[in-house]
Amino acid sequence: MDISELRDRVYSLPTLENKMADLQRELNRARNEVSALLRQYERERGDVEQLEKESLSSFLLKLTGRYKDKLEREQREEISAKLAYDRAAARLESLTRERDLLGQRIGELRADERRYQTELDNRRAELGRLTGQNADRYAQLEKQ
Repeated sequence: MDISELRDRVYSLPTLENKMADLQRELNRARNEVSALLRQYERERGDVEQLEKESLSSFLLKLTGRYKDKLEREQREEISAKLAYDRAAARLESLTRERDLLGQRIGELRADERRYQTELDNRRAELGRLTGQNADRYAQLEKQ
């Protein structure tokens, strides 16, 4: 890889770092959403378990004929909460993988940045050793 390719790759680093910051904020929001949805699912599951237990409220609902409807509604709410949680957890996992890949790419570009800087330093050192017409020509090329 020549120095111009290295330079082009290194110039994309700030953009990727900004994307990483955005992705990290999105990950934080996704984590909060997953936590909230998990709590909601656990509440809904608790409602179903409470209704299925032999309790006074269950007994009264059975007597009034509303037990089956109430149980079905609570089960639907539990399933809905579980699906929402599963979707959010899958999205969080996807964002985490994306962050890991982006972090790896940024690490590679930082290594390229170090190589690029080393190559520039070496060329400047060579320029310092040149004299006469070659030095002037090299200085013009570097400005371009």
